[in-house]
Amino acid sequence: MPKKLLLLLLLPLLLLSTLLITAYLLAPTLSRIALEHWITSHGFESVDVSLKHPQAGRIDINQITLTRTDGQRRIRLQANDIQISFSLKALLTTASLKSIHIQRLSAEILIDTTLPERLETLQASVVDLDPTLATRLFDLLPAETAQIAELVLSYQTDEGPLLMGAGELGLNPQQLHTRLSLQRDQQVLGDIRATLGRDLSIHLQINEHHPLYEVGGDFQFIENRWHLNLGHQLHAGALLDWLTRHQVSLPLALQLPMDDQLAFTSRLSLPRLLPLSPSRLLQVLEGDLSLSVRLHPSIDQALAKQISLDIDAQLTLQQSTFNLTLIEGSRVTLHQLSTGDISASRLLLQLIGNTTLSGQLNQPDSWQYGVANWVINGEGLKHQALEHFSLLPLQLQLEGGPLGQSLQGAVSLPMIALQPAGVELPNVSFQGQFTVPTDFSHIDLSGSLSSEQLPVSINTQARLNTNLRGEMNWTLAATPAPALVSALRPFIEAIPSPLMVNTGSFKAAGRLSLNQSDWSLRASLELISADLLYGNNQIEQLQWQSELQIDHQGKLSNTGQIRTGQINIGLPIQLSQLDYELLNTAEQTWLTISPFTASLLEGTIYLPTLSFDPGEPDMIFLISLRDLNLGSILELYAEKGIYGEGLIDGQLPVQITSEGIRIQSGNVGTVQPGVIRYQPDENLDAMADSNMGLRLALDALSNLHYRMLDMQVDYQPNGDLTLRSRLQGNNPEWQQGRPIDLTLTVEDNIPTLLRALQITGRIRDAVDDHFQR
Repeated sequence: MPKKLLLLLLLPLLLLSTLLITAYLLAPTLSRIALEHWITSHGFESVDVSLKHPQAGRIDINQITLTRTDGQRRIRLQANDIQISFSLKALLTTASLKSIHIQRLSAEILIDTTLPERLETLQASVVDLDPTLATRLFDLLPAETAQIAELVLSYQTDEGPLLMGAGELGLNPQQLHTRLSLQRDQQVLGDIRATLGRDLSIHLQINEHHPLYEVGGDFQFIENRWHLNLGHQLHAGALLDWLTRHQVSLPLALQLPMDDQLAFTSRLSLPRLLPLSPSRLLQVLEGDLSLSVRLHPSIDQALAKQISLDIDAQLTLQQSTFNLTLIEGSRVTLHQLSTGDISASRLLLQLIGNTTLSGQLNQPDSWQYGVANWVINGEGLKHQALEHFSLLPLQLQLEGGPLGQSLQGAVSLPMIALQPAGVELPNVSFQGQFTVPTDFSHIDLSGSLSSEQLPVSINTQARLNTNLRGEMNWTLAATPAPALVSALRPFIEAIPSPLMVNTGSFKAAGRLSLNQSDWSLRASLELISADLLYGNNQIEQLQWQSELQIDHQGKLSNTGQIRTGQINIGLPIQLSQLDYELLNTAEQTWLTISPFTASLLEGTIYLPTLSFDPGEPDMIFLISLRDLNLGSILELYAEKGIYGEGLIDGQLPVQITSEGIRIQSGNVGTVQPGVIRYQPDENLDAMADSNMGLRLALDALSNLHYRMLDMQVDYQPNGDLTLRSRLQGNNPEWQQGRPIDLTLTVEDNIPTLLRALQITGRIRDAVDDHFQR
């Protein structure tokens, strides 16, 4: 009995001991069965688990290998040296662990695009962005913490490159963080550091020696839509260097400093059921982006060695409609600009006010840009063919319109300075309109040029290419000549200081051609109904028409014609039309005047073709006098009582040099008989009472009928004139018509006589002085 009672008392202990021994012996099998059950319950097809004998609260797994195929993806996972801390009760009841530490985990993902399931996925109309997907990532974790010391990931499509990542990963129910080194076909690409929270916060950084890209923010699911709020930092210089080293081709050969950055924030709203069709996707996307760019690229084979971009912009997107706003102050700076004949050390394009670009994303034909106001300024602007060249500041107002069509707008250049070598030109301003075709091959300009230095407004039309080469047609409407000549004096040295323009108008039209390394100007000039005063000489109703050509070498060609009304140099003169040609080069200046006539004293003076250097004249030519009226000549002396009748012809050899005009042994005289009558005043007549010779001369000239009048003319550059006159004839009222042979020498200064005529219209004292001498 006592034995049976002891046996009954020991039986529970024996059973408990047996259970403990059995549980200890069966723990690896139970753990393996539990793990395989948990893994296969999550969709893995093939599971192979190798465990060590458990220790207290811990299982060491030598290796786990599992595979899964979900239609287009084949996944193979292999984990080695796994340490699992667990509670047997929790493991059996809830399939949860305390911690998992994996020394090495490799995951291979192969995408087979030939599988029918893959094609069905690609052709699917929508993708369900289930908000529980992210939380499931954390719910799948069977432990409070998981740590992978060595994580190796590989991803490859059937035709694509092998992408690999190696690093580490940590996971808990609230956060995932990882660090991976990326490779592409065994070439190191860089490092990724990423953190994803259960609350859908995210931070991602990509580095390779230097930071390349950073993004941070969060995802929210509200009212059946995903809302992404992210801040981005793109290290553009380092990223460009990374792209170059990894042989990624770019449209332009750019170089950026390593510290150049591009920062922007984005807010994007997506529906849960996301369409895969691009057109449908654009219709459901909503959001906005704020961009700030500070870049300093250097571009090979560009207009400038370096470009600075300082851009601030705002982009909004709603139902496939976008609106991009460029913020005031955005600017582009070109450093060391060089294009064709034009260069500048710095050129700045800056936006004044905001401007927009909007339209349907999937319909580029609908894109519209708004009005934009730009100012271009800079330093060191030069033109190869000009000694001084300035077009800045330049103000542009771009009209709004459809993108892809010609650009139109207004242009203002308050200060234009074009100074060829050796030529001083007035500064001008330009106000007008411009058009640029879609291929940007040229620019058409129309507007008006004006100047604070000149009283003119010049209408212009121009077509210039991107190097500012081309042609500009211009027209100057009729402008008052007096004000224009006065304003032009500082720029045209050839305008004589004694010249005054009292009336008349001036108009012109021409073409300026700007070619490679040279320029040329053609102009048609016209002076209309001008009255001029040169000293005391007057020119009335001057009509001047001229064709002018000038080039960059200083070569000038000017042909024209001059017509006048009356010219008064003390005597009235009427000129025939005068045609001329003026050529000026670096070597010489040459003026050619066609034959012309001058009507003077009721007769005509004939001048031959004249060709000479107006700066240093040296020529000899012969002028002919025909039918000069002696009565008109002597009428100048009418106040002193001398009159006459007859016609005078002759020829004068004229020499013009830098000293002046010289005439030697010129001969003029009458070709038919005439009459000279002289009636002295009382004083001269009283003098003759005591001078027999004077009395004889006065009596003979009181009514002299001459049959010959011959004069030898000599003229000196200082204006001194010597006339040696011989008169033959008779006075019917004196000594019974006795023959008279009278020699008279007259000496005087022609400029002085002309000034007397200009002042009084008559030569008052000339005759008396001659007789008294």
